[in-house]
Amino acid sequence: MTIFSRRPIGSDALAPDCRGSDFFALDADFRALLKLYLEPKLRGHLWPHFRHLSRLAGGRLDGLAATAGKHPPVLYPRDRFGRDRERIEYHPPAPVNDAPAWSDDLE
Repeated sequence: MTIFSRRPIGSDALAPDCRGSDFFALDADFRALLKLYLEPKLRGHLWPHFRHLSRLAGGRLDGLAATAGKHPPVLYPRDRFGRDRERIEYHPPAPVNDAPAWSDDLE
């Protein structure tokens, strides 16, 4: 048996699903860069924020992004009479998708 015969085939060769992952905890190189470039006091202040945003990115925001990817906004350049009246139609939960980006309540 050679090394090539043990390679995954088909869907077994896909990268693992990262949904629900804490990306900050997974990325040791990023944490090392923060230790290198940030003063200890600032790093201590930002560390919990990075952890929180990382969990948010791997969970709720990932789910919202998946929904937005399946239902992109539609641009209508004219109204039904042919007049130039641009409007954008969003999928119903789209305004909810923007809420985490503009609020302090990220839970």
